[in-house]
Amino acid sequence: MPEQDLRDATSLAIGYTVRDERREFKVTEPDKVREILDTIQITGSSPGKQLGIDPFGYVDFEYDDGSVVRTSFVHANQLDRAFWGQVYLDESFHRAVCKAASENAGIPVEVVTDNG
Repeated sequence: MPEQDLRDATSLAIGYTVRDERREFKVTEPDKVREILDTIQITGSSPGKQLGIDPFGYVDFEYDDGSVVRTSFVHANQLDRAFWGQVYLDESFHRAVCKAASENAGIPVEVVTDNG
């Protein structure tokens, strides 16, 4: 899975959980989107669907043509790409997403767990 297709997103929908409540916000400002996307460093992948993943946090990569690539955090270094498989990456992207979510929430947010 080329990382370039994720880096071509023009906005991001980021979700996280606080006290069992899902919250979502969008990052649409081009410089902020680029800052987050530039942290993606894929180290491997494993194509194939997996069932039973119940994520606390996710990132939807949204494109100008209206298409969306849905991903959810399995671990700080692993995303589940919906209907595709697992994407392994270093933790830089996770840290950037947690930073953006924390700024949005006004509290420290960890996207791989419930915050509360």
